[in-house]
Amino acid sequence: EIRTPLTAICGFSGLISSPKIDNSKRESFAEIIKTSSDKLLEIVTDILTISSLETGQEQINIQKVCINSIIAELLAEFKQQVKNKQISIYAIQPLADDRTKIYTDKQKLTIVLRSLIANAIKFTNQGFIEFGYNLIEENLEFYVKDTGVGIKPELQEKIFESFRQADLTTSKNYGGTGLGLSIAKGYIKLLEGKIWVISSENKGTAFFLTIPYRPINELMKEEKPGNKNNNGYILVAEDEELNFYLIEEYLNQFGFKFIHAKNGLEAIKLCQINQEIKLVLMDIKMPVMSGDEAALIIKKTNPKLPIIALTAYAMNEEKEKYGIFFDDYITKPIDEQYLKKIITKHSE
Repeated sequence: EIRTPLTAICGFSGLISSPKIDNSKRESFAEIIKTSSDKLLEIVTDILTISSLETGQEQINIQKVCINSIIAELLAEFKQQVKNKQISIYAIQPLADDRTKIYTDKQKLTIVLRSLIANAIKFTNQGFIEFGYNLIEENLEFYVKDTGVGIKPELQEKIFESFRQADLTTSKNYGGTGLGLSIAKGYIKLLEGKIWVISSENKGTAFFLTIPYRPINELMKEEKPGNKNNNGYILVAEDEELNFYLIEEYLNQFGFKFIHAKNGLEAIKLCQINQEIKLVLMDIKMPVMSGDEAALIIKKTNPKLPIIALTAYAMNEEKEKYGIFFDDYITKPIDEQYLKKIITKHSE
């Protein structure tokens, strides 16, 4: 792994100064040298990191962190990387932002999650990648799931060892030093957590890791009476960021707690795993899965959960077409007082 980029750097450094090559080739060689240098730096950094972990010199930097922000940033980053692959990627954030503001090492946690997601993309050619977290007792349990090539049972413990990969063909076909998971294990151990894997060969892999749940405000574990509406959470399914920002401001003013989903499929998953959701505000036109499709599926398993359409489909024929899927129907632009009235009506 070290020799490959080093060979490119040494070889093209010699060629770039030759008077026999034209400017276009010179620019191409310069780009190869830069890319190879970045790769070499990445390898050396991994080697230094694993050395620091094994000798007990690695330090942690505990600070205030918003977990939902980390998840959103990673989703935005990796969405660009899967554009040319036949896979979809989505994230699940079951807690409201205020409950995900905790004390931990942001850099190390982000490095671990980024490494796991990058691996999932590398080893998945079709299907999907899902990542997110759940609050389980006193821990946040993160996960990264894929529908990729999977890992043989006898190798699932060995992949966490330094310079180890699933098998010899992995390095040949996909590259890599075999240090990523070893570093991830070391970092999570420093953060007082655990990391493990569940995988089926040719079916997919799921990595799990835990860190202690240490909210910035200890009282966030249980909302103070009178501070926020205590009738559970409102799930807002809205893919347009500006629209969500407006709804977020309204709900904050009303005193309601809320969770955000960016498409119908995310809304379904959040309703399945979060029993505190007591009402859904559902946009209709969304990517991955539309709001009316999602509402139909949610109602099959939770028929009493109020689902309110919050949509730009305002024509009478549109209301007739989509209204049958919802308990109420609010059209955009949103009237603040009418929104509050409808939410209050279905929250009683």
